[in-house]
Amino acid sequence: MAMAAASSGVGGAATLSQTASSQDTELDSTCHMRFVGSGTLRGSKPRHYYRFRLLPCKSIKVGFDRLALITVLDRNLTAMENILSVVLAILVAVLGALCLSRGFFQDIYSFLFCFVMASCQYCLLKSVQPDAASPTHGYNRVVLYSRPVYFCLCCSMLMLVQFLIDSRVEYPHVTLYGVRLITAAAVTWARSFLIVFILAFPVTFSLGLLPQINTFVTYLLEQIDMNLFGGSATTGLVSAVYCISRSLAFVVFLFGLAYVALKEGHNPSQHIMFSLFCGFLVTSCYLLSRSASDPTILWNLIKRHLWAENAPTGNATDSAPEYVDPLPAKLEKTFRARLRTDAIHCVFVAIFVFAVHVSTMFSALQPYLEMLLHGTAVVWGLLLHYCLPQLRKQLPWLCCSHPILKSSEHQQFEVREPARVMWFEKLQVWMWFIEKNLIYPLLFLSALSTSTPDIIGRFGVAGGCLVLVVCGLKCLRSAFNDPSQHFLVLLFTTLFFSYDYRGPKEPFLINYFCCLFVFSKVYELLLKISFIITYIAPWQITWGSAFHAFAQPFSVPHSAMLFVQAIISAILSTPLSPVLGSAIFFTSYVRPVKFWERDYNTKRVDHSNTRLSSQLERNPGSDDNNLNSIFYEHLTRSLQQSLYGDLALGRWGNVTQGDCFVLASDNLNCLLHIIELANGLVTFQLRGLEFRGTYCQQREVEAISEGVEEDEGCCCCEPGRLPHLLSANAAFGQRWLAWQVAAARYVLEGYSISDNSAVSMLQVFELRKALVTYYVKAIVYYTVTSSHLEEWLALPAVRDALHPTLDRNYTDVDPVFNMNIDEDYDFRASGISRSSFCNVYLDWLQFCVARSGKNLEHDRNSLIVSLCFSLSLLARRALGTASHNSFSS
Repeated sequence: MAMAAASSGVGGAATLSQTASSQDTELDSTCHMRFVGSGTLRGSKPRHYYRFRLLPCKSIKVGFDRLALITVLDRNLTAMENILSVVLAILVAVLGALCLSRGFFQDIYSFLFCFVMASCQYCLLKSVQPDAASPTHGYNRVVLYSRPVYFCLCCSMLMLVQFLIDSRVEYPHVTLYGVRLITAAAVTWARSFLIVFILAFPVTFSLGLLPQINTFVTYLLEQIDMNLFGGSATTGLVSAVYCISRSLAFVVFLFGLAYVALKEGHNPSQHIMFSLFCGFLVTSCYLLSRSASDPTILWNLIKRHLWAENAPTGNATDSAPEYVDPLPAKLEKTFRARLRTDAIHCVFVAIFVFAVHVSTMFSALQPYLEMLLHGTAVVWGLLLHYCLPQLRKQLPWLCCSHPILKSSEHQQFEVREPARVMWFEKLQVWMWFIEKNLIYPLLFLSALSTSTPDIIGRFGVAGGCLVLVVCGLKCLRSAFNDPSQHFLVLLFTTLFFSYDYRGPKEPFLINYFCCLFVFSKVYELLLKISFIITYIAPWQITWGSAFHAFAQPFSVPHSAMLFVQAIISAILSTPLSPVLGSAIFFTSYVRPVKFWERDYNTKRVDHSNTRLSSQLERNPGSDDNNLNSIFYEHLTRSLQQSLYGDLALGRWGNVTQGDCFVLASDNLNCLLHIIELANGLVTFQLRGLEFRGTYCQQREVEAISEGVEEDEGCCCCEPGRLPHLLSANAAFGQRWLAWQVAAARYVLEGYSISDNSAVSMLQVFELRKALVTYYVKAIVYYTVTSSHLEEWLALPAVRDALHPTLDRNYTDVDPVFNMNIDEDYDFRASGISRSSFCNVYLDWLQFCVARSGKNLEHDRNSLIVSLCFSLSLLARRALGTASHNSFSS
């Protein structure tokens, strides 16, 4: 879109031509001034406008300058943004007109609906920045499309619900525990809810209760994959689409197998095809649990194999970078190894499960086999996921003063070798392996065999196959991913449906599927309520301002509303945010497990990825961001090497998706967020690096390393404590913390920077002169022995740059050179000349050329002497700049 702008002066005093584009404004002015009165010049204010061409021969004037136009309209940088804005505006108008014509909104509500529709269209022209639901700082180009997209989705759903009501369709009679899931009353209630929800758009978006649209899609797909198919968390929108597509593909495949196996009239659980279905079900769940949610590595591997022949074959040495990041190749190598081992394991698992199931063991040994498997799983999980982690905690059961099962590094002040693997860590790995790969697969195979006839009888063949596939996929896949809470779910399912529940019964597989979902939400609710009570306790509140003193007592009458918000937050998996750090909490918008949506990939800056000219102009490697990036990179690579192994060994305690850990040491702290935890892989995010000397780092280290085991108080006196136990005050205080120490000693390969200044070591000029001399000789040696030397000397650009140095009187008079340090310093020219350089280093250069065996001209007037001379000047200038920056910082 092109615009032409013009400006007119008063009385012909000036002629100013101005051209403007959507990006910037350029001024090209030619002024012809007449001698006029000062009052005329003072009152001549130019009028700016844009001439916008609608047609080649027709234009209109837009009476704004560039800055004024930006304050009124958002700037669209691409044609796709313009097209998308126009399409969304048309859809909002069409769907809004259809809703008004169908009579959904009457009287004052029609006016409110028109106001909502106008706000959805206007936000495409000028959006609210920063938006309350924006996950990033500054201008967000995505959030301006959220309101019209939500409006279109809600209006489309409203029209669909009304169509179902008008058509009087026969809803399927599907019941769960005696409750019919789809009824006419539920559809009518959904229509009323959508009408109220659309009218509440201004309040909803002002409070930021709905996320931007890509966040909502990621959250929705992730929740469906986790709660319906037993998947793990995702890392973004592309990852969420990939995971849900992968799960749906396996569901379709397994549904076909189940339908073929269960369409026979006799007992389906004894059919050989059903045994084949069970084998493929367990194999599919194992394979899905071993697959990462990020498809990048898989896609790169596919591209390399499919398009390897079509890739351009140029000179590899020309385009190969000097520094290659080893991480992508290492990830690809690991991915290949996992694919090979998984292929072997899948074949073995499929054959083993088929052989076990076809042996009729699960039907002949019932109900004793089911009781044995349930009891074994509960006792095994209690020992593995409760007793062992508590015995290894820093404060077991928040009563003992030290771990009962200690690591070998527990008493060491400073660890200088990798952590030793203890016997209880090996025991935990073996118990975890048996639980995931033997106990729960047998338990769910038994449940499939016993529940299949009832499910087919209740839902029919097609519906029963779908229920079997979804429930089996959810239960088995979640057990392969993270079985740490399954023993509690199994215990609750068995006790509740055997002794407490007296309503209509459902098969065990459906009961377990429902209890998995209910348990996760109830557990999340308990965590939120525990945090709220801990946070708002009168002896815990931080009286940082007058607002906190005001908010604390006035939050008491709203406690009921606070717990209602906690319930809603647990159901929707949304965070609770304290208002200004006070006792008043407010539910935030929904977001995925990876709630830090933006990835701040800090990269180190050094000679491998920065031009030398940038290093000479400014030293980018000495700023704080670059120093942070070095520690971020090293910590991330160290954790990539050892994190999942340490989690499997139980060194972090019980870990689930979404957990946050603070890694604290005397030198630095960082925050680690567990995003995805699957079978053999973990995805994490590292943030919040803090170095020693900051207040936050000091307070965190003091709180974590506080010696509570030395406290001997009980209320207001100090009677002492029992051996190896905490005092009453210490035990009470530990229970009123929103965090716990998972491990006091955790060994991780670290990184440190020591300031070893060369100024103190090289104070004598003779030592500095020797350093610079050997430095220049090293440059000459590596230049002569380089395999690219002939190529450099043949380049026209290099020849043109070296041409001034061919003059025998050429001298570089940079102040960085010093006659006390540079051996080839020419005091008569006050710099380093070509002749002085040859007097000192020509013999060394000729010796290097002779030893290299290259047939090159290497006399005083040769081009190679000019190249070595220029490189030595550049290197000394870079050395001087680095030493100056180090000294000044």
